[in-house]
Amino acid sequence: MKLQESHWLQPWEYVKNGLVITIEPMIAEHPALAVEDCDGWTMRTSNGSLSAHFEHTVVITDDRPILLTAAFDQNNH
Repeated sequence: MKLQESHWLQPWEYVKNGLVITIEPMIAEHPALAVEDCDGWTMRTSNGSLSAHFEHTVVITDDRPILLTAAFDQNNH
């Protein structure tokens, strides 16, 4: 499996304490590239296969990353 890197991703030296990033994977039915639709917002697979897209928002800290979109269990952990 090959991960597609975004064109704007810079070397890791730019990831510093306090930076907020999103990780936006797309899972596709068949191997394909992610392509931007003509509306400038919608992402599709290059071959039209079914796909699902979701995102996680992460805060970078000196100690560990904080996943802001993490689901809580029944005890709010």
